[in-house]
Amino acid sequence: MKRLLTCILCLSLLFALAIPVLGDYTARLSPWSLMVDGSIMNCEKYIINGYNYFKLRDLAYLLNGTPCQFSVDFIDETRTVSIVTGQPYEPNGTELRETAENEVEDAYFSSHGLQIDGQTVRGFSYYLINGNNYYKLRDLAEYVGFDVDSSNVSRTAIIDTAPHVRRELNAEEIYARCTPAVFYLEIYDSDGWAIKSGSGFFLNENGVAVTNFHVISGASDAAAVLSDGRECHVSGVYNWNEEEDWAVIQVEGSGFSALTVGSESSAVGGAKVYAIGSPLGLQNTMTDGMISNPSRMDGNVRYLQTSAAISHGSSGGALINKYGEVIGITSAGYDEGQNLNLALPMSYVNYSDLPPLTPLSDAARVEYGMIYIEEADIVLSMDDGSYVVHAYVDVESEASYYLHYDLGDPDVVDAEWSEWSEDARSIDLTLRPMEVGTSSLTVWLYTTEGTLLDAKFMSVTVMPSQGKPTGGGTLNVFGTETITVGLNGSERRTIYAYPGSTDEVCYLKYVIDDPNIVDCDWAADWDDYYYIDLFFYPLTTGSTNVTLIYYTESNVTLATRTLRVTVVPGV
Repeated sequence: MKRLLTCILCLSLLFALAIPVLGDYTARLSPWSLMVDGSIMNCEKYIINGYNYFKLRDLAYLLNGTPCQFSVDFIDETRTVSIVTGQPYEPNGTELRETAENEVEDAYFSSHGLQIDGQTVRGFSYYLINGNNYYKLRDLAEYVGFDVDSSNVSRTAIIDTAPHVRRELNAEEIYARCTPAVFYLEIYDSDGWAIKSGSGFFLNENGVAVTNFHVISGASDAAAVLSDGRECHVSGVYNWNEEEDWAVIQVEGSGFSALTVGSESSAVGGAKVYAIGSPLGLQNTMTDGMISNPSRMDGNVRYLQTSAAISHGSSGGALINKYGEVIGITSAGYDEGQNLNLALPMSYVNYSDLPPLTPLSDAARVEYGMIYIEEADIVLSMDDGSYVVHAYVDVESEASYYLHYDLGDPDVVDAEWSEWSEDARSIDLTLRPMEVGTSSLTVWLYTTEGTLLDAKFMSVTVMPSQGKPTGGGTLNVFGTETITVGLNGSERRTIYAYPGSTDEVCYLKYVIDDPNIVDCDWAADWDDYYYIDLFFYPLTTGSTNVTLIYYTESNVTLATRTLRVTVVPGV
């Protein structure tokens, strides 16, 4: 992966001065370009200590006649550069001259002063190259009034002389404006089978769009399903980077709604953001949150960490700032945490310099593998001796591959692989219930070289035996069995459990259908008491069932009770 470097560009001042014999720094010709109000301009430029520097007289010449024009003069008595904003610039013939032939020049600290509109400005670091003063662009932009941005992909410094006044949009306006530009992306293999899905979004009305590379990897074909239900063929890929995980694709058609790319300067810690995509195939889903960290490194790639919720299928979606502009591609998240999600900054994506279109199958020719398992949520009983999960794999890789499983709670259920089928395409995983409770089951597909190809996530619930116990049992809940709790609160129910005439030790457990919505905790350890309190702690809005299971030491069910819990927004 490549590391994103935020380059601060600088300006030069052209004035005659004797040059010392030895330089303090080395200045190299810069490969960067300068764009002013959308047009590329040719001018002198150097790199000193990794920063780009542009001549001030070149800049004044290029900005003449714009709202950010300014004059440049040199006061000999005080050896000070003088800038007056708003005044037209008078060229002296030294502007936009051809770059020197030498690739490397000496750079020196300058002793010249600087005045802007008659006020002395200090705190700038500037140098002399061939008798010319060079300043940082962002230092001067604040005083002269232009906006500065940069594209590391095209290596371009961008100046906007007439910044538009942006109005903050509310959530309703964001949804109405942006969701038509975000689409559901269905990926097909060479046999025409749908193998996975993701999200994408348009950058112009002619179908140029962006998604994650991992969404299209292994694809032979793809279709974009728009918010109005139209299905449009994806005809190919322009630019892509597997390591940084982005791709610029072409969707056939025209007249599409498109997103405006926003400046990364709006992606600061605490800034309001919205994520729009198709999590779990649920098209036009919008969530909100904030920038939790604007510079979260993962390897050599910098991400925008956000609390805006994303799920499987959100990959390739849009991260929107409060002005309705896209600033990132929703790309990944940490399953073991809450709302720890990552978006790739748009500054990584080369969407302006588009080469000829490449077929999907050529661009996405990577190691590909999919796991097919019919089961999603498995419910077992302690009566069951075992349960077999059938796993089928579809792999296109020169490397060998293998499957690995992880159990969230191995005390609840045990697992064991059988032997591969003769064609090494399918294998059985045998589950054995160990005790009443819930566990997660994740099956991973890797190459022997360590590349992760696919993963499947399942839940496993083990219920008590269904045999009829001697003496029966009773399980009651004091209060309503329909529970509503605010997102910033909690709720409690007292549970009464009577074992009847059985003399066995009895246990009471709960099983949550969707643990992402609510969490539970007993008020005390259960020790064969008749009464105990159960607390409900909301995690996000929604509804789920919580099932109470009362059973004996020999895993025979005495009674069950299901509570419906709804979490509403907090006050």
